[in-house]
Amino acid sequence: GATEGHRLQVFLYNNTGGATVDGQVGMVAYDGDEETNPQVIAAATTTVQRDFVISDGIIATTSWGWWTVSGYANVLVEGTTDLTKDDFIQAVNAQAYAVEDTTSMTADSIGIYCDSDFTTNGVSTGAPKKCFLFGGTHLIG
Repeated sequence: GATEGHRLQVFLYNNTGGATVDGQVGMVAYDGDEETNPQVIAAATTTVQRDFVISDGIIATTSWGWWTVSGYANVLVEGTTDLTKDDFIQAVNAQAYAVEDTTSMTADSIGIYCDSDFTTNGVSTGAPKKCFLFGGTHLIG
């Protein structure tokens, strides 16, 4: 992978089913084909801890691109449940964004929200928000 500033990035195959948007949340998956392994798929509920990554810009479908694993990243978030600085964030089943987890870290927490308050009932499309990703493996409960 590559490090840039305070983040770690890896080059992964986009198998999410479409082109990404900047800051899209994905889940790492593996198959036996070196042409597509490792790959990013849409986030999905899992009982096995998985790596979650954030797209660094637009990545065409079935193409390779850079994904942030840990450190600072601009992340799509959804603000129906208000996000405030220092809230933990989690991935969401079948969605390309993160939401508030809680004010305390859980097994679902993929990072911490570092931006100004986001209280919009909707996704921050076109304006991903600054977060710090923990790296490692997590769940979608």
